[in-house]
Amino acid sequence: MIRLYTDYPQKTERSRAEAKSWEGVDGGLFETLRDLSRELATERGVPAYMIFGNATLRELAPLRPTNLEDLAGIRGVGEKRLQDVGGGFVAEIRSYCEERPSVGTV
Repeated sequence: MIRLYTDYPQKTERSRAEAKSWEGVDGGLFETLRDLSRELATERGVPAYMIFGNATLRELAPLRPTNLEDLAGIRGVGEKRLQDVGGGFVAEIRSYCEERPSVGTV
């Protein structure tokens, strides 16, 4: 039997687009919001991306919206999600920023 095997090089660097999507993102806040998204998803029995996807969380982390009006302007935050989970995310962002005075808010 003949086996064909190709050793593809491992991707070691992020693409430019991927690297750009992480510019200015507070990694700690991103992880905090991702944990909240997972927790809410577990409670509801849905995948975490059904609450907010990583792209939306990456957008929330540098902007740090602390009220529902600012949160409504984020891509991926529709009216239903705003009403359903918006308050919890705004509260989490406020709390995160209060615990870290050097971290600014919108």
